[in-house]
Amino acid sequence: MSSYSFAIMFFAISSVVLGAFVYLKRPDDVGKLFLAFSLACGGWGVGNWWIYTNDTEYLTALWGTRIAHFCAILIPAIWLHFTCVYLNYESQKQKLILGFYCCSIFLLFFAGSHLFIPQVKSIVGFKYYTSTGPIYHIFTVEFFTAVSIAFIFLFQGLQKAIGERKEEIRIVFIATLIAFISGSLTFLPNYEIPFPQYNLFFMPLYPFMMAYAMTKRGFMDSSQVLAIHKEKLMLVGLMTASINHELRNPLFIARELTKKMKARAEEKGDDETLKSVETVTRHMERVGRLVERLREFGRPSDASHEKESVDLSKVIDDALFFVQQELRHQSVELKLDVPADLPPIQANKGQLEEVFLNLFMNALQAMPKGGVLSIVLRTSNIVHREKGNRSTKYE
Repeated sequence: MSSYSFAIMFFAISSVVLGAFVYLKRPDDVGKLFLAFSLACGGWGVGNWWIYTNDTEYLTALWGTRIAHFCAILIPAIWLHFTCVYLNYESQKQKLILGFYCCSIFLLFFAGSHLFIPQVKSIVGFKYYTSTGPIYHIFTVEFFTAVSIAFIFLFQGLQKAIGERKEEIRIVFIATLIAFISGSLTFLPNYEIPFPQYNLFFMPLYPFMMAYAMTKRGFMDSSQVLAIHKEKLMLVGLMTASINHELRNPLFIARELTKKMKARAEEKGDDETLKSVETVTRHMERVGRLVERLREFGRPSDASHEKESVDLSKVIDDALFFVQQELRHQSVELKLDVPADLPPIQANKGQLEEVFLNLFMNALQAMPKGGVLSIVLRTSNIVHREKGNRSTKYE
């Protein structure tokens, strides 16, 4: 085994292990896509191992590189998809993602044919290396286009992020950039450019950096995701407090002025002015209610998590207030079934609002093309039976 084949095999195995580890820590769409990306990278590495082992037979090397490229064809689309989901861009970039998946499926039909890789050749010290067929050029364009777009999205996300989220995106950006630059340089000998493949020795840095990020910084951990989201909610709280402070006084002055204008219009019998003033007053009251709701939602929860009597229907109504625009934009129908005699519950109001808001946002992300959001509230009796005739009833 040459040093090149050892480096590529180490990259392949560690990538698969890394992907499985991330999926176990975070089994959501981000974790699933990262696992798929890691498996594709691992397959590419295993296939290329036969190329970089110089004592390989011709046919073994030919089919080794074809298997490697079969996996490599999947990498651009999956990587772009992962990036969009990771940055919460998926709903905005669905057509772009679908386009690259369609291109990948098209290329897969030719992955084992001479139109894609007709033969293997000797170059830059390797006994066998990939030769390009006419279809291969489409793959080259797709690879560099999709990967470049994904890194542009990552860079944009890095600029917008704050706190721990910013540090997490920075690690992903640097680690994967090293891997992709190293992997991209393997294209050069394919096109008869005798570039030495020392870049392969940098590829194992990618799993090492990602492993460090996961063990030392909690990267890709579901608890870390929740912590980042909580940090965002705290920022919302600070922003709403500032909005409330800046708008409260101007609103008060505007209300007083409209009262005077209304009184003058009534004295003069100016119906047109009176109607306009009433319209302005109605809209100012709407703004006032909005500011009040933002102030209530942005108020930090009690650090002691003390419970209080909470009207669950009002909590849900307050949380729905913040997603009403998205409901209309995505043509999502809201079905709310709340009994009039629903009793209050003992809970932390702020935490419940966060929970329901998260649920509604997740539901909206799952219905980008419209659907029905059903919310049903019911009381329930839980009876715990023990041996004998005793029973304990919980309401």
